[in-house]
Formats: sequence, structure tokens, C-alpha cells
Amino acid sequence: MTNADSRGLWKLGAFACVVAAFAGCADVDKLREAQASFNAASTAESEGRLSAYTRVSGAAANVGDLSVQASAGYAKTITILKGLKDKEIQQLQADKLWGEAQTIEALSYWRLKDYDHATQVAGSIQSKDLFPRDAAVVDALPGLIKISQANEDIFMDDPQAPYKDASGRQCLYGGGAPGRKNFGQIDSLLDSAIQDLEQATAKAAPSDPVYSYLLQAQFSAYKNKSDALAYGCRAPNPPPDKRVPTTAELQAAQSKMNKFYCGLRSNTPKTTADSLMGFWTNILGLNIPDPSVCSLQ
Repeated sequence: MTNADSRGLWKLGAFACVVAAFAGCADVDKLREAQASFNAASTAESEGRLSAYTRVSGAAANVGDLSVQASAGYAKTITILKGLKDKEIQQLQADKLWGEAQTIEALSYWRLKDYDHATQVAGSIQSKDLFPRDAAVVDALPGLIKISQANEDIFMDDPQAPYKDASGRQCLYGGGAPGRKNFGQIDSLLDSAIQDLEQATAKAAPSDPVYSYLLQAQFSAYKNKSDALAYGCRAPNPPPDKRVPTTAELQAAQSKMNKFYCGLRSNTPKTTADSLMGFWTNILGLNIPDPSVCSLQ
């Protein structure tokens, strides 16, 4: 499997599984509607990435349709939450759900690539309004945004990138030249993203789906590092300095894989867990952990 074939799968998708795990809100219809809209958008986005990854017949058109559907869903989510009246907001605050509503809004802005509004909304959330897993998601948002920005810099957000051969790619370059395509700047951005996500992951319980998601987000950062190296083309710009993962980076990735594996064993059906483990270990060139590692953590 080539980087071009698989790029859509780690463009860092949405939080469908995470939002589904949030507290229920049977008495707050608009929040429930916003959650449903967000989940539908997340599902469409995930299906689009899967279509691109599997290269099914008509995938390019299908990915485009699902992308439009996802964007419309995220926009609808924001519209619903922006339309809440003062009395409804007060009720959400009384029910300890206002932080959840703001988290969904911030995530929707992130998926729409409106990073300024995503950061603004996240910054307005009061910690007292958050459940622990919500707090982990909010703390992770800066890192998630950085990974999205790095991915866009690598591929210039070209939706057809998975279907182009090497000659159709825009190359990265090394050295000190300014611009979005500078390899060193992208690599540093991903290092910063990994640090943000490590701090956020520490706030989530290993048995919580949020924990496994945030570990996968860190894996996607490592995958973007690999893509950045692969996209150091020869022409028309010189390639970045050749670089392979250091021993320390590989050890850190394997350690995260072990934690991911143990978390999955506690919160995910075995078939799904095995599929995720196989995918990420193959993509990152890591070993599938032995069950005994979980007793050591």
C-alpha cells in the first residue's frame, strides 16, 4: 500500500465514536439534534476515507459526495448550537452539558478547517463545565489542528491526492526557504502536535474510547512524518535532507502502540480491536503487542 493510496485514512477523522460516548441529554432536544448531526457528518467523513483507502469502483466521486455531506453536517451542527436561546443555554449549564455542547461546536469548526473559530470556542469553555473525557478532547484540539495543518501543507489539501502518481504531487523542500511546503517546519509542527496529544491523553482513562482515539491521533502524526519524507520529490525543488525515524522515535511509537492495544482490549470488541491493531502496526512498521504487555502497565 502506497502513501498515495492510503492518505485519506489518516487525514484525521472526526469524533463519531467519542461523541457517541458522551453523556445523554434526553431533556435537551437541540443538543441531541446537534449530536445527531455531528455523528452523521462523522460517519460520512469516515466512509469517505474508507472508500479512498479501499479504492472501490467510483471511489473518487463517492469521496467527493461524502465530503460534501460531511461538511454540510458539521455546518448544520454549528447552526443548531448557535441558535440556542439564553434560556436553553442556561438549562444546559444547569444540566452540566454546556461544556459538551461547546466541545461539539469546536470540533465541528475543526473539521470544517475553521481553526480560528475552533480555537476561540475551545478557549471559552470553562473547565467546571467539562466531564473528564470532554476535558481531554478540548486539551487535544490544538494538537489535532496542528496535524490537520501539517497534512494540508504536505498535500496542499488536494482531494485527488490519493489518485495521483508521484509525478502529480507537489514537492516539499528542505533548507530555510519560507512557505507551507518546508519540510523542517512541517516536522516541527508534528512534534508539537504529538506533545499536545500526549498531555491530553494522560487525562483520559485507558478504558475510555477517547483514550484510544487520542493515541490513534498520535499515530497519525507519525504517519504524516512518514508522508512528509515521501513527498520530498526531486523536481522542481530539491528534496529535504534524507531522514529515517530514530531509535527513540520508534521506541516511543511502539510504547504508544502497547498502550493503544491495552486500551482497546478494555473498550472495543475483539474483531474491531484486531483490525485497528493490524492497520496501524502495518502502516507504522511496528510490532503487534503481546497480551502480556498489559499486565506491565
